[in-house]
This record gives sequence, structure tokens and C-alpha cells, in this order.
Amino acid sequence: MKKQVDRYHQYLQTWLEAPEELDRFLAPFLDQLDEKSFGNAIGIMNENERLKLQQLVNAATEPVRPFTPYTF
Repeated sequence: MKKQVDRYHQYLQTWLEAPEELDRFLAPFLDQLDEKSFGNAIGIMNENERLKLQQLVNAATEPVRPFTPYTF
């Protein structure tokens, strides 16, 4: 049970940090642009960067899941 609780705490930490991680990820792209927008930032990303962006957006926007012992 302790391992499950630890995994849940790790999940919560990741969820809480996702908005800041998203900002840090986007900053270098936005710095390269004259017209700073999300769409323009995506336009200069390669495929791997777009996949990472999608993961961060999903992490930042999905609702937190409540703890259940057999989920984590």
C-alpha cells in the first residue's frame, strides 16, 4: 500500500507542477517569435517537441484523479 500511496503522491506532484513546466517548455519558442502566440510556437516545433507539448497540455488540463488503492 505504501508504494501505491507514493505513486499517487508522485502523480499529484506532477499534476501540480504541470502548468509551470508548460510555461518553461514554451518560453524558448515564444522568445524566438515576434508575434508570440501558442499557434505560432507550435509552428516552429518539430514532431517530438509537439508530442512533449501535448503531454504537458494534457497533464495541465486533466482533472486530478482521486486516490483509490488499486489505481496507482
